[in-house]
Amino acid sequence: MRKLTPILRNRAVDLYAHTPEIKHGEVAEKLSITPKTLMKLRKDPNFWHEVYAEFCLHLEGALPSVVRAMVRESLAGSTQAGRLILEWAGKLNKTLNVNVSSPFEKWLVMEGKTIEDAEVVVDELPERTQYTRQDVEEEFAQLDKEMIKKEKWLKRRQELYTWSKRAWLCGIAPMQPKRPTKGQRLDWEMSIIRAEDEQSNTNAES
Repeated sequence: MRKLTPILRNRAVDLYAHTPEIKHGEVAEKLSITPKTLMKLRKDPNFWHEVYAEFCLHLEGALPSVVRAMVRESLAGSTQAGRLILEWAGKLNKTLNVNVSSPFEKWLVMEGKTIEDAEVVVDELPERTQYTRQDVEEEFAQLDKEMIKKEKWLKRRQELYTWSKRAWLCGIAPMQPKRPTKGQRLDWEMSIIRAEDEQSNTNAES
């Protein structure tokens, strides 16, 4: 059995964050460590903070899919899904209206007058925009495309974060700020994998 290393700790974080239903014995088996070593890791409060942070990052990437599913459910007639979408978009506010009379209104009551006695200027409302079913479907199709695009961006961001964390644990320099080519990205990832293997072999020999 191997000793607990930063690389194994990182893999344990990924296992618990991405598969919450996994059993502790399965984690120990996948990491090739004893249950006693895993128990020591589980008693570390910082470990579970890392698991939660990784889970939140994974959840952020899944949000566009959740919202898109709720849009489809609301279009199919689900009132609850429609309410959730409106609340998510900030179009449905749970507010309590409280009417408080101003000093001017109180003075009018004392004088036996009403607010109707004052001149009220009301602006005309603009004409209501007419939407057809085709217009609505086109808007939702555009929204769906934007969500898919954002979902892909979040997935790439999550992958880069995971690789960057692995690189830091292995002492590998991060990628350059400029966008690398596919070949450069592959070489960087392979260098991380080789460094992880070397660390694992060193720990196994010791």
